[in-house]
Amino acid sequence: MPESLDDVAAGLRALRSAAGSPSYARVAERVVAARRSRGVPEAESHVGRITVYDCFRAGRRRVDADLVAEIVLALAYDDATADHWRGRARAAQHRRDAGMVGTATATPPPPDEPSIERSELAAVLAAVAAGARVVVIDGLAGSGKTQLARRATERLLALGRVSERLEVDLRGFHDTLPPVEAEAALSAAVRAADDGNAPAAVAARRQRYATLLRELPRVVVLDDAASEDQVRPLLVRSGPSVLLVTSRRALRLDGAAAVTVGSFSAAESVRLLGAIAGTDRVAAEPAAAAALAEATGHLPLAVSLVATRVAARSDWSLADLVAVADARRRSLRVDDAVATTLAATYGVLSPAAQRLLRLLSAPPVEHLDETAVAAVADAPPDQSAAALAELWRHHLLQRAAPYRLRMHPLVRTFALDRSQDEDRPVERADAQHRLAHHLLALAWADHVHLRSGNGRPPPAGLALPDLDADEARRRVEREADTLVLLAGLADGPLTDALPDLARAVASRLDQWGRYGDARVLHERAWAVARAAERPDAVLRARLDLGRTLVRLGDLDAAGEHLGAVHAGLEEAGFPTEAREALNALAIVAAQQGRPDEAAARFRRCADLAAQTGDLVGQALSLDNVAIVEHRLGHLAEALTYHQRAQEVAVRAGAAAPRAQSLVNSAVLQLTLGDPAAALGSAEEGVGLAGELGLTPVRGYGLTAWGRALTALGRAEESQEHHEAALTIARQVADPVLEASAHCGLGGTRLALGEHDAARARFETAVGLATRAGLLPEQVRALRGLADTAAARGDHAAATVHRGAAEELVAGAPEADRAYVRSWLDSPG
Repeated sequence: MPESLDDVAAGLRALRSAAGSPSYARVAERVVAARRSRGVPEAESHVGRITVYDCFRAGRRRVDADLVAEIVLALAYDDATADHWRGRARAAQHRRDAGMVGTATATPPPPDEPSIERSELAAVLAAVAAGARVVVIDGLAGSGKTQLARRATERLLALGRVSERLEVDLRGFHDTLPPVEAEAALSAAVRAADDGNAPAAVAARRQRYATLLRELPRVVVLDDAASEDQVRPLLVRSGPSVLLVTSRRALRLDGAAAVTVGSFSAAESVRLLGAIAGTDRVAAEPAAAAALAEATGHLPLAVSLVATRVAARSDWSLADLVAVADARRRSLRVDDAVATTLAATYGVLSPAAQRLLRLLSAPPVEHLDETAVAAVADAPPDQSAAALAELWRHHLLQRAAPYRLRMHPLVRTFALDRSQDEDRPVERADAQHRLAHHLLALAWADHVHLRSGNGRPPPAGLALPDLDADEARRRVEREADTLVLLAGLADGPLTDALPDLARAVASRLDQWGRYGDARVLHERAWAVARAAERPDAVLRARLDLGRTLVRLGDLDAAGEHLGAVHAGLEEAGFPTEAREALNALAIVAAQQGRPDEAAARFRRCADLAAQTGDLVGQALSLDNVAIVEHRLGHLAEALTYHQRAQEVAVRAGAAAPRAQSLVNSAVLQLTLGDPAAALGSAEEGVGLAGELGLTPVRGYGLTAWGRALTALGRAEESQEHHEAALTIARQVADPVLEASAHCGLGGTRLALGEHDAARARFETAVGLATRAGLLPEQVRALRGLADTAAARGDHAAATVHRGAAEELVAGAPEADRAYVRSWLDSPG
């Protein structure tokens, strides 16, 4: 079994012990000394004792393979040993990264072939009828577990027992990819069931998953489970939903019903043969039909494939086909039956379909859409479509979801074996590189539309597909998990293209809030670029990694990456990326309490964007200047910058920066005491954000909209806006938005005279803001508690809360004091 990060850590501990157990501090000193002797800049040469110790510790989620190699050298081992451990660490990290990408669909297809009524189906339905919320369906490979789960899903839907379905691919026994980690599977499930949204925080994500399964009766198929530990976080035992777990192992899950799927009975094999090949043919030659069924070993996959071959040879008698089978082999085992059946089906395919089947086995992913299949085939569209239809007719491909095709693992193993016999290695490699090129071009087409032609330039010579913005976005959304999964493989088809791919999808991953996936992608791109000695790609990968770390709140690490590459990007002649680095450094300065520095950097970004004609970048930078001016208390200047940002966005035809600026304007207009203007800005901004899928922007717009309604005496209308914002806050794990939504709900209840409800909301907001260190939100919530106490006639409590807020204002950094006070003095 491939190594895990824990295996690598255990190996390092053994090396250290064999080297005399030097202290971690001593090892760190040796690493630093070795770096300096190689001429590594001082800023990059430091490594501390804790960082070194972490490489030896179990339970790590990430490890720096280069640092592992340096540690091995510091333990007095030779270069070959260090390179060996670097490779092991990289392979383990890539395996874990691949395990952190799961796939799920809320609209899995119905079973894609004729079926028979298996006795096991009745057992599954009976278990659910008896109250089981979890049913484990286990059995050997090819026994039809997934098909049985889908049949049960269809039946439960038809009976009205559930109203929605969800299928999660756990990849427990995939021959190339690792099993999906439980938290990644949970993320995929929530995204599929909740319109692409999944909270970033683990606790919030689990809570949302449980809510989705409790608020609506669903049937969830957890397909191909590896172990109990993989499945347990995905189980919800209370509520109306049903979970069907398929596995090759007999899983022990407390309270779960179990149904084992074995081979068909002889009668079932014959019935399926008739369902696919024709009942009249089977009835006309019952003895031959029984002999054919017997030759399959009654394994459902083998029976199905034999039946499709019979159906394809309508001019042959069943006896003829029995004779052929007997001539090949007199005695068959189950595994041999599958191989023989696949070989026979393969033999009746056209050369084009045979070639396509072999090439589709090469990419280390199972779910591809039809455009990706065409890229792998490298054939004219009509030929590719014809070959694909032929594979479909013979059930060598399955429908995994709308627009997506899947190859059964046994079929894939067979096809790969044939490819190794019939295709040169370069042909398989070329097929994978065509897939990589297809995905790369698709990602860049989407980036160009997303940034309205003013974003990063695509790689030279890359031909982009002719897609409109909506179609490009839809395809990238469908391929998102495949992109991240392929990027995490040690030697996958995207390895060489990864630095360019990561640049293309960076903005889209940011928009979706998939910051964890973005970190994996950009760290991998940085490593690939360094190994390939591509200095330009190194700069760009570190830029995107730094920007992602800003969003993850790791400001010190972000500043280190961004500061290291900003000047280099300018010198290399990458003005767009240099401006992005400067913009991100401005955000770091703003969040670390240096607003004057942040404002100056944002202004410089706006000037640079204007000089290069990047209107989208100019609009975003102007809006950021406005936000900082607001924080500095320069309200009139801030409003002017917001207005300029919107004007530039309109000239660019770019709705996304306009939506963001409108929402930010609404917040400022509330501070200025103009709720009518704020209402108009918020309503327009929320509408645009909803159309574009800008979930966080929509959330902040909803809170501003609700505050404006309350200020205009329309408190009852405001509640639904704050509730919707609260839902979004929990989805994206944004504590600022969550605290703001609670404050908004508190203000609504206070305006309606519901003092106890208002106090509860403000107290919740205080707790959230205090735990997250959000000073403005603490002040706003305390002011709400003071107003609520005053409305109840409890003036002593009002004085206490007001005093606590005043203390926070007085203790705020001088640069932020005016902004923090604005939440104490302004309405709402």
